[in-house]
Amino acid sequence: MSMKKIIVFAFLAISLITYGQDEQRKKDSMALSLSAPTEIGKPDGEPVSHKIGKDGGTLISSDNKIKLIIPPGALSEETLISIQPTTNFAKESMGKAYQLEPSGIQFQLPLQLIFHYTDKEMDGQSPEIMGIASQNEKGIWQHLENVKVDTISKSISGDIRHFSGWALQWELYIFPMKTYLRTDESTAIVMQLVNQRDRAPQSEDQQALDHFFGPGNSYPKTWYVNNIPGGNAVLGTINSGIYTAPSLVPVTNIIEITLEIEGVSFRLGTYTLIRKTIILLVGRRYKVLVEHSTFGSAGTVLGDVYYSDAGTFIVSMEEPEIKITDIKNYDDFFSYSGKCTQVTTHVGKGLINIIGIRNWRVTPAQPPQHPFPIVEIIFIPSRVDMSVLEFTCPDRKGGTINMSSSLAMAFIQSMPVLPISITFLVKEGEQILPGSIGRPGDKLYQKISVTQIRDW
Repeated sequence: MSMKKIIVFAFLAISLITYGQDEQRKKDSMALSLSAPTEIGKPDGEPVSHKIGKDGGTLISSDNKIKLIIPPGALSEETLISIQPTTNFAKESMGKAYQLEPSGIQFQLPLQLIFHYTDKEMDGQSPEIMGIASQNEKGIWQHLENVKVDTISKSISGDIRHFSGWALQWELYIFPMKTYLRTDESTAIVMQLVNQRDRAPQSEDQQALDHFFGPGNSYPKTWYVNNIPGGNAVLGTINSGIYTAPSLVPVTNIIEITLEIEGVSFRLGTYTLIRKTIILLVGRRYKVLVEHSTFGSAGTVLGDVYYSDAGTFIVSMEEPEIKITDIKNYDDFFSYSGKCTQVTTHVGKGLINIIGIRNWRVTPAQPPQHPFPIVEIIFIPSRVDMSVLEFTCPDRKGGTINMSSSLAMAFIQSMPVLPISITFLVKEGEQILPGSIGRPGDKLYQKISVTQIRDW
């Protein structure tokens, strides 16, 4: 009977696309990035030193995370050996790095380096494909071959022949390692083994991994979104390694993507590999601008009157519901030119006055007829509050006559304010919505525009 284990990784954002020139370029770029030099770690803990001679000995780091076993005959003379915990800059690594000194020393026999871990540190991830890597003088990390994993003692060990910086590092990389994702956007994962140029001849387990990622493998694969096979409209969906975020950010914006691969045979048994990834969802925001203007003549006595009003607000899809924020309702504006004198007795909000949302709905995309989700917003109704103007105008007899806009405004104020509702698509760029009329300067001009905000 084969032994079945679970291998869990916690990383960010993913796809399993490995074919075509574009994807090959991604893999090449990723390999270059992973094998690129990194910064040398800086001291991050208390050093431990001990003189060890021909009879060998043991040295344990100050945090009890690594043990160095020097066998008898490895040293030709007594030598001061030290372990210094350092910051860890290795990609896809875990915990601290450790600088072993004196660097450049030669040993007559290999030394055993043992890393200890806890279940909490692994965070559900499997140590079976965790490797040990060293950093050379150029800052490049290289994996140690023939690493041994003991899940009973919770240790990962290997034989080393030189001193440098050492750290635990996964042998199976994913790319990108960290990302944010907007609603309705998609992301893919590229998984790649340790760069083979950095390895000695392959172990049996490494050959099993190569077979898994090689062409023609047929291991059953299942994708989950928060433990739901394939996901759903609320959490997002995943298909063939491509995750598409939902139209709205769920209550929790941390989405857990899991890939389960069954029946991968290793030296110690048959494994079910599970890769767990975390995607942070970021909602979309749209700026809405509502403009209205009217130009008209009131006759030879009153002259010309120009009226304008505007309002703006932000539609936020960052929460599990649609909200509007940053509301700005501008006072209406009258410009008069004629023979009368004008006094404003009441300053109003005008035709445009946004108070809040009464109801909203998001219709998911339905390609190819409807490639974008549709947002519908109905606003809280209110009444028009127009400014009231008092005019003093010359009459035909050489006197004056007083007139007020209050009666006309009273009629207009029985009408609902703008906008009553808006409908727009969840996509980039500016959208001019229905209800827009004319151009600036026309006798009647009205524009309702929606523009996605790109500030992430």
